[in-house]
Amino acid sequence: MDFTKFLNSKDIAEHLRKINYVFSPEEALYVIHGSRSASLAEKRGAYVDLLAQHPDHKLKERRFQAFKDHTLESFLNAYFKKQDALIEECKRAGDDAVYFFHSYNSAEGWNRDDHSLFHTFDECFFAAKDEDGVEKAEVVKQFLSDGRTVSLTLLSSGTILDVDTSEQDDVLFHAFEMLYVEIPTPFRFGDIVKPAREKVWDAKFHAPYEDVVVLTDLPHWVGEAVSGCDPRERRGNTEAARERLRKRHLAEGDETDMLYAGYFLTEHGFVSDHSVWNTYLDLEYFREALSGRGRILKAISLYFQREINLETLFASVRAIEAEETKHALWESSLQGCDAQMAKIGISGNKR
Repeated sequence: MDFTKFLNSKDIAEHLRKINYVFSPEEALYVIHGSRSASLAEKRGAYVDLLAQHPDHKLKERRFQAFKDHTLESFLNAYFKKQDALIEECKRAGDDAVYFFHSYNSAEGWNRDDHSLFHTFDECFFAAKDEDGVEKAEVVKQFLSDGRTVSLTLLSSGTILDVDTSEQDDVLFHAFEMLYVEIPTPFRFGDIVKPAREKVWDAKFHAPYEDVVVLTDLPHWVGEAVSGCDPRERRGNTEAARERLRKRHLAEGDETDMLYAGYFLTEHGFVSDHSVWNTYLDLEYFREALSGRGRILKAISLYFQREINLETLFASVRAIEAEETKHALWESSLQGCDAQMAKIGISGNKR
């Protein structure tokens, strides 16, 4: 079984195929579970193949007693049983509950603004898939007594992609979140990357390149030989301290310890920070041309890759900011004033 096909990042999947990477059982569990494109049936087929490869594997207990006393086989059997029960519950009629849906198409992303309510699963799903261009939908059943939810994500054909529940204290169902895995990536210090995630439509103003980052840190990078960067530029104290933290993550970490860090662009400049929701396994190379203020990210990347010096970095950031300020002024206050600006000796609105 080629488990790389379950990775959401095409670049990481390609890298692992090139190096003939062999997944550990826990790594394969995490990757299969996290796929956004594979159907529930495809995931189960992969789990069964994994079990065939590791029939007697005992899973290590993680935080909150996740996987406690479980072999791979016992965990998967219990997990499948729980999924089947939730699917049946979500579709079951006659409960004191209401249904609503979120629809998705690749052009606009997830639309969570429709607040229509329905009495049955079928009514809700048929309303969702009848929307123009819908590719998949999340149908949510909410119980009126306690607000608990059970949801199914389905293709417009009815194929189930995922099942979920709001029961956060369900250790079995949320055990995957307690995993911490170290999987090789092709990325190096100073690469410009972006998470491969699905868009969510909302009314919030989204700044250009807000999720593009100049990568400076992955949780398992230790030493120049691994990360490809100058250790003097690394976040954290010493390589020894980073190695101790890495070993602690391996022993008791979870997916919240799999975040990445780098330089993000903000409306006021750029900031060094870590990701909020996405793990490093979501990352792909950013291959688009950077324009406008996005060119600041290119300058930072070139500096970290030793192609420009610090003086050139500072000068380029100032030049880009000045150029973009001029452009913004022209757009907001100087529309149609080209002739007057020419008299003053100011050239047109060109970047």
